[in-house]
Amino acid sequence: MTFNETLSGIYFSSAIPDVPMTIDGPRVLTMISIDGEEIYREHLYPIDKVVSLADLSELLTPYVRRKLIVEVIISCVDVDVNDKQLDRRGMNFTVAYCAAELLKNGEHIDPNTFYKEHFLTLLEEKYTMFECLEYLHYLGTESAVATVTYMNGTTMDYDMTPVQGNDRYTTIDCSPRNFEHNILGSPIFIDVNAGSRNFRFSILGSVFSLSLALLFVNSFGVEEMLYCAGAHKVSPDYTRDATYVNGRYKNYKVTEVRKFSADTGYLSRSMAAWVDELMRSECVRLVTFSDLQPIIGKEITITESKTENSNVDNYMPRYTFSYRYAQKNNNIVDYGKAGRIFDQTFDTTFN
Repeated sequence: MTFNETLSGIYFSSAIPDVPMTIDGPRVLTMISIDGEEIYREHLYPIDKVVSLADLSELLTPYVRRKLIVEVIISCVDVDVNDKQLDRRGMNFTVAYCAAELLKNGEHIDPNTFYKEHFLTLLEEKYTMFECLEYLHYLGTESAVATVTYMNGTTMDYDMTPVQGNDRYTTIDCSPRNFEHNILGSPIFIDVNAGSRNFRFSILGSVFSLSLALLFVNSFGVEEMLYCAGAHKVSPDYTRDATYVNGRYKNYKVTEVRKFSADTGYLSRSMAAWVDELMRSECVRLVTFSDLQPIIGKEITITESKTENSNVDNYMPRYTFSYRYAQKNNNIVDYGKAGRIFDQTFDTTFN
C-alpha cells in the first residue's frame, strides 16, 4: 500500500487535501480518530487499485468546530479477502477550524504562519466605542500586552490576563472601559500584541449613539461583537386564522412574526468587508447593556441583507439587514432592553 499524498503539519478545515492511495488487496480498512476518539471506521474498495479519501473537510469540520483545533490520525490497513493484514500505514496532522478560503496574492495562506501572525478575526483594526464589549481570540498560549494611548498622547502597557482558553487557544478582554485611567482619562487607541500578532482598537466615542449590538460566531468559530449606529425598526407581521364560532366570526389562532430592520451606519471599507461575517454566521444573538454589564439576549435569524462595497473615491459603505427572533413564539415581552426599538439615545433625551 502506498499513499500517493500524505498529510502533515496543520490545515484549515475548509482546505484539507484528498488522500489517494494505491493498495494491493481488494479493500482497505480506514480509521480516523480526532484527539484520540475514533469517529470513522469503514472498508473502502478501490477503482483500478486506487482508493481516495475525499471530502475530508466535510467529514472533519463538525468535530473541529467544537474545539477550534484538533489532532487527526488516519490509519489504513490493506487486507485480503479473508481480512488478513497485508500492510498498514498511517499519518497524523492538525486541523484548525476556518470556514473561509484564505488567499494572499492568489496563493493559499500557510495555516501555521497565519495563526502565528493573526488573531481569530478578519480584521486588523476595529472602530469601537468606550462602553463596548470587545474580545480577541487566538490559537496559542503566548502572553498578550496592550499598549494604550490616551488623549494627551501618553501610552501605558498592560499585561492581559486570559478570561477563557486552554492549552490550545486564548481569549482576552480588550474592552476599552478596562483601560480607563483616573488621571489620563479614556483611551483613544488600544494596540494589542500577542507573539507576532497585532491588532488595534480605535475608540470613537460613546455607546449612546448605538442602536443595536449583536454577538455572532465568525469564520474561525469564535464570537465577535458588531455594533450598529443606524436606524432600527420593527414591523410585526400577523397571520390570523379565523372561522365562524357559534355564529360569530372569530380569530382562533394569531401567529406573530416580529420583523426587525437594522442599519450598520457608515463603515470603513475593511469593516464593511468584515460585516459580511455577520451575514454568513449561523449563530447570532442580541446583546444589551445594563450598568455597563452585557446581557446576552435572544438568538435571531437574519432573513435579508443588502451589503454593497465599492472602490469609488469617498464611498462609505452602509449595510442594511432584516432579522427575526429564531424561536417560533415571537410574542416576547422583555422588561430589559433586548429586542426593543428605541436606542440608548432615547433614554437620555429628557435627562
